[in-house]
Amino acid sequence: MRNAIFLALALGLVACGSNDDTPAPSNTGPSISAPAGDAPAAAEGAEDKPAGEAGPDEGGEAAAGEGAGGDAVEAEDWAIDQKLVTHQVRTSGSSISFVSTKNTDAEVPGSFTNLGGLAILDWTDLNKTQASITVDLTAVESGDEARDNNLKTVFFDAMRPDSAAGSVDLTALTAEPKTLAAGERGSGKATVNISIGRTRIKKTIDVELERSDDTTLVASFDKIPLSIADLGFEDKKAALIKVCGHTALADLVTAGGRIVLELPPKK
Repeated sequence: MRNAIFLALALGLVACGSNDDTPAPSNTGPSISAPAGDAPAAAEGAEDKPAGEAGPDEGGEAAAGEGAGGDAVEAEDWAIDQKLVTHQVRTSGSSISFVSTKNTDAEVPGSFTNLGGLAILDWTDLNKTQASITVDLTAVESGDEARDNNLKTVFFDAMRPDSAAGSVDLTALTAEPKTLAAGERGSGKATVNISIGRTRIKKTIDVELERSDDTTLVASFDKIPLSIADLGFEDKKAALIKVCGHTALADLVTAGGRIVLELPPKK
């Protein structure tokens, strides 16, 4: 999950939308419409800076320590060993979803649908599993075009080439059982590094595992708490509130996802 289970990322995914009550995509959970009066204003960020334009001290590394998102701390450098890679992330069927809360009680669901990446998978010991998952931050879908555009430009700065990708790196897995036959299910705890821009945090999350056939592993997770403050995105939260005219945006975002690991095509 490098450069982009999670974004970025979900990832501090607060949102605003147009005045129509367009439902969110069905694959992101319950369809919750955005309230009226949510049209985007002129694009400008906090402290009268252009929307999405961070100052020299903004969008930097998240400080280590506890936050509303739970056990998030600053992540160490990590890279998957390319020589040991056995599997890849299947784009079809893989996604990361999120739910944020605006104006105190209006929930806004969405998802990232363009994932990729590589994995190391040993069927004799799933505890050796590692993965590097990339998340295309421009491929965010919340059921509202105006909201999606504000997330991409104001919150993620994803229209800049150096900011268009997030990542989730699975650096350690404790699975029970540690071996699965085709059709069997298990569970475990995963240590993941979540990266968006220059911010990198580490979390431990619960995952459900399924060996759907002889060669494919599906990892799923749900209701993972992420803090906008932990992600170092408080300035972007302020910019989004200003652009959208919200009264408030909650710091806590919950993320879920489904990652499919499959054998790469034969050359």
